[in-house]
Amino acid sequence: RSALVGTALALGGVVVVSGVLHQEPGASTLAGDLTAWLGTLGWIAYTRGAARLPELDVLEYTGLTTLAAWPVLVLAAAVATLLGWSAPPSLEVLGAAAPSLAYIGLVPTVAAVLAYNFGVRALGVVDGTAFLNFVPVSAVLMGALLGKPPALHEGVGVAMVVAALLIHTLGQR
Repeated sequence: RSALVGTALALGGVVVVSGVLHQEPGASTLAGDLTAWLGTLGWIAYTRGAARLPELDVLEYTGLTTLAAWPVLVLAAAVATLLGWSAPPSLEVLGAAAPSLAYIGLVPTVAAVLAYNFGVRALGVVDGTAFLNFVPVSAVLMGALLGKPPALHEGVGVAMVVAALLIHTLGQR
């Protein structure tokens, strides 16, 4: 019960932090805020998927999910291009960006996903999923460190996420 309450409160906190419910006048961040929230839900599904395949070690799960994601990403890019949401890059632009794209795709992305999957395996899926909700909180904290004080709704959302993590953690004990 505490895991469910904590999860619901944390997801609500993520929504509040993201600003989905509180749009500044003239701001057009709703699409980005919704994308970030959907991304959080995607990571929760990804993390829960690891629990369904306990026979795979961290390297196998990371590799298989990465390979399975490529067709989905290519399809999403094709659909976005067909709908006019995105323009395909020229071969010249691709050639110039290829080394950077290869580095970003291989080094930090693979290292980050491997580290995340290792952490989830060490903590357990329930705890790993709970701490996913801390991502928007860290973004608010980084913004504060860079000189942008948190808005009231961001502070409320951070408090909700922290409370959810405390409920979850204390409920596990």
